[in-house]
Amino acid sequence: MISNFTKKIIGLRIKTMVYFSLGSHFDWDFSKKEMTLTNNYHNWNLAFVMSSGTYYPILMTIHLIERLYAEDGIGSGAAIGSYVIGWAENLTVTILFGFQYRVMQYREHVVFLINQLFLYSKKIEDLLAEKDIQLHRSHVRVIRTAESLMLFTAVVSLFIPFGFGVSFCNKLEPTHILVKELLEVDVQMSLQHFPFILFITLVVSCSANAVFLIIMTGICNYTLAHICITSLTPISVEQRITLRHKEHHHSKPMIEYLVTTENFGNMDDTTLLEMYKIQLLFNKILNAFIASMLVTFHHIICLIVFVFFTFVVIRYSDVIFNAGIIVIGAVIISIVAALNAQLFEAEVSGNLYEASNGFVEKVRKLTSRKSRAHKCVLSCPTITFQMAYPFFTVDKHTFVQFVHQGLDFLATLLLM
Repeated sequence: MISNFTKKIIGLRIKTMVYFSLGSHFDWDFSKKEMTLTNNYHNWNLAFVMSSGTYYPILMTIHLIERLYAEDGIGSGAAIGSYVIGWAENLTVTILFGFQYRVMQYREHVVFLINQLFLYSKKIEDLLAEKDIQLHRSHVRVIRTAESLMLFTAVVSLFIPFGFGVSFCNKLEPTHILVKELLEVDVQMSLQHFPFILFITLVVSCSANAVFLIIMTGICNYTLAHICITSLTPISVEQRITLRHKEHHHSKPMIEYLVTTENFGNMDDTTLLEMYKIQLLFNKILNAFIASMLVTFHHIICLIVFVFFTFVVIRYSDVIFNAGIIVIGAVIISIVAALNAQLFEAEVSGNLYEASNGFVEKVRKLTSRKSRAHKCVLSCPTITFQMAYPFFTVDKHTFVQFVHQGLDFLATLLLM
């Protein structure tokens, strides 16, 4: 279930959006333990996102292209490393602002989905308490893992903007170079340049908030769906009713079942399928949000970062390793982050698909073909995370395909 600790993390993180950023469409009610929606900063945030998300990547791209075609070239190894990081920042900023714009578009959906997940989780907890049933140890591990991931995401998304603001003062940082050459301002850690540092911190903070909301929604949905579906999977099925209407002698019989589940005890097949359909509804709402190309584009970003940085490490290893510890760390972290992001998504979506498919198969095998439960479960789709549906669905094969495509592109670049 979605634990109180997880809700507390979400609540505190959302409150930081309200008090330590340019404003937020979201707030948190600690008394009700639910998200609320506010439109106080809608127009300002929309203009800010569109302007920052448009002009910064364009300016960075133009600047890098100009340096590539300059007569004196890019410069020293340190400068090359700086521009390598610049390309990564450019790609990252583009996708971050895409996330933020998507969250602003679907803010009502995000609030509705999260609060409904909380409400459904509470009903499941009440059902377990009523029947005095304890969750399986594997389910407890899922809850603890979700708490750890939520805490990690909240802390990282909170402190990365401040880290970016501090790095903005580094003379090799691409944004620093861009501001210095275009505005002729050499940003330093001083009170005089504090407005520049504050501005870039707030820009990244707004995007980090949107990323947290997306990951938060995914973690809550996965936790509840995985626990409920595996708990709903029947252990045994007993035929209970075979007549639809006792007063009608000529009516066709209707087969109903008493289902024994692992964690929810005994229930009729109607209740079982209703609970599964609720999970399908949650998944449908989530997929309507992540089906956007703005969200799906992060897979392409991960592929580009993995291929480009691996190519740079192999082809220009001497230059990179002489550029300093900051450049080396940034390159390695970029490669590892791209791989881990794809692996995590593939594992999460794959596990949820397997649980959903196992539920459908078990109900299908344990029920008669003529029964309502059998026909209903065959009409129910499996639960998956669908990116840019119907063109792209994330599953356990996604990571293998990602690595395969990445190595193909990398080999092509090395042979050129």
